Amino acid sequence: MSLANLLERAGASTWYEGASQALDGPLRYKWNDEKPTEYYGAENRRLEKALAQPPMRAGLGISIAFAEWIWLRLRAVTKDHRLPKLIEAAWASLVDWRYFNASSQTEKELAERKKGPVEGPLSIAHRHLFTSVVNAANETGFYSRAVYISNLAEHVVARPEIFTKWRRATIERVQRLYPDDPDDLFGPPVPRQAIIDPGFKLNDAPKLLDAFLSELKPTENPYLTKPAVMKGAGFKGTPFSFK
Repeated sequence: MSLANLLERAGASTWYEGASQALDGPLRYKWNDEKPTEYYGAENRRLEKALAQPPMRAGLGISIAFAEWIWLRLRAVTKDHRLPKLIEAAWASLVDWRYFNASSQTEKELAERKKGPVEGPLSIAHRHLFTSVVNAANETGFYSRAVYISNLAEHVVARPEIFTKWRRATIERVQRLYPDDPDDLFGPPVPRQAIIDPGFKLNDAPKLLDAFLSELKPTENPYLTKPAVMKGAGFKGTPFSFK
């Protein structure tokens, strides 16, 4: 089963241990479609700096996990199921940027502003995550957008202190796993487990990456590049395999 399907079906505690109190229950947060940035637009230079300390792939992985919190919080009350597919493709991009189909959205779609306390946050998270992946692949900063996604997650969860505690512990752990390397901007491919699993070991990365890629279905996910397109663009080896 692909990650997108798992994100739709499995319980929140499957992904983030002890997070159910933050991800379940009634939605009580405030929302104003006329001024949504008041809920996510605050700057956080400290968080930006922390996300920039590990190599770019690892920092982006933390940002993708922020979007997962938003999806897990709102998935039961939306009919728009694009975000888990985008999340799935974003994780794939941490293996090879070419797995991410950056042409899957037009400028009009990226500028889309959906309304309401559910669709509004989901469309904002979608836009900033999509652009974060594109910016990272082009070696430009995505950190301010990562802060926006984090702010949004903190706003919509039922217990923000649970999210912020997880965020702090995760960033510190990922910084230890993937220390900054001045000679390698992107760093090595990063499996999702490196971000969400406190027991992750670096030696497990190759088999985890291969298992993840083998389950992807690019014909069912518009944000994934089709194998034929990748081969036509000069991709060496077998697409969606980490061997």
